[in-house]
Amino acid sequence: MTPALFLFIISFICAMLCSIFIYATCYWLSEHKVEVNYLLISWNMFKYLQLYKQLTKRDYGKAGSLYYLSYIFFLLTFVSFIGAIVAKIIAL
Repeated sequence: MTPALFLFIISFICAMLCSIFIYATCYWLSEHKVEVNYLLISWNMFKYLQLYKQLTKRDYGKAGSLYYLSYIFFLLTFVSFIGAIVAKIIAL
């Protein structure tokens, strides 16, 4: 398995986990009577995460764990995807 393929697989897995955490965040928001447009979650992802952070800080005194998990996996997706592209270019 080439490093580029490995990084693409890692990127895909991280993107799926990020999507799961974003949907969980939106579900939490909809449970707390915030209107969520599930069809356009990808366009409003950061808006929903900021809203989730504000509401959990107000209710619990700190940002919720879904906020951090979503951002961590989003950044891991981005870094591994860029790494895979660089590894593919170097391999050429």
